[in-house]
Amino acid sequence: MEAILNAIVIVAHVLTVLFAAKTHRWAWLFSLLSCGIMAYFFAYDRLVMSSIYNAYGAVMAVIGFCTWRRSPKENERSIRWTNPLWTLLAVAALTTVIFLVDRHVSNHPFIDSACTAMNIAATFLLVRKDVNAWLLWLITDSLYIVLGITESTPRYILIYGVMLALAVFGTVQYIRAWRKLRRADG
Repeated sequence: MEAILNAIVIVAHVLTVLFAAKTHRWAWLFSLLSCGIMAYFFAYDRLVMSSIYNAYGAVMAVIGFCTWRRSPKENERSIRWTNPLWTLLAVAALTTVIFLVDRHVSNHPFIDSACTAMNIAATFLLVRKDVNAWLLWLITDSLYIVLGITESTPRYILIYGVMLALAVFGTVQYIRAWRKLRRADG
């Protein structure tokens, strides 16, 4: 059963990223599926905050689906790249708060807290179509691969290896769209 759930998560996440990179609202439906399964995995592995994040991700998937326009072209015109300083400050604050709550529960409280904080910020930023979302996922996916190696959990190495490759794709797509908008605005 675990292998089937792993496969569903990978396929759902691939579709999430492909649709999100093209600013298509269907991304959020696949995100809902992926987040639900990952919440279960993280809870099972006692990574409590990451499990809670995935529950948050499911809620944000519904919000993202409702707020993104039906036309991917309309969505692409609203891609932004905000000052990364605010993103970093938000991640630092969230990491601190989550770590204080999570330090007695998680097997790896700091990594779990930092990844959760970055995922919360990245999901919020993606709903707003901000390039910084993808940059945060590059970091988060890399940390989850390290966590998978240290915990000897191949599930995380495989899933987050695929997610890291997809985050690279999403980053490139959003930066291209953002540059195109900047050139058009002249």
